[in-house]
Amino acid sequence: MTFARSETFRPIGQILAADVLPALYRSHKLPLRISCLGVASYDASDAANSFDRVIPLGECLSPGEVIQAAALRLSRGDICTGPNGFPYFQPRIMLIQDRDQRLVLAGEIRAGIILW
Repeated sequence: MTFARSETFRPIGQILAADVLPALYRSHKLPLRISCLGVASYDASDAANSFDRVIPLGECLSPGEVIQAAALRLSRGDICTGPNGFPYFQPRIMLIQDRDQRLVLAGEIRAGIILW
């Protein structure tokens, strides 16, 4: 038995390349902002004192750069560093927003990779 490929559903990569990214360039909604949503706490042993936190990670001028920057920051483990960082931060979702703070793309973080 063979199945014909449905033209109704397209892979997410094709949707990004053909529809989302060109629309961003045309709409002049750059730069794109990267943020990471996760669970933060000051003590690893106390889950009751943990809370959700959105950490801004930076801006990029192109969609390709912003996706690479998000993956690089995650792979380096430097999402929640600095003097205002939290000693214990578990990243959950990576967010990409346009200049008007509208959601462009979100990805779930699993096993150290971003599933866009």
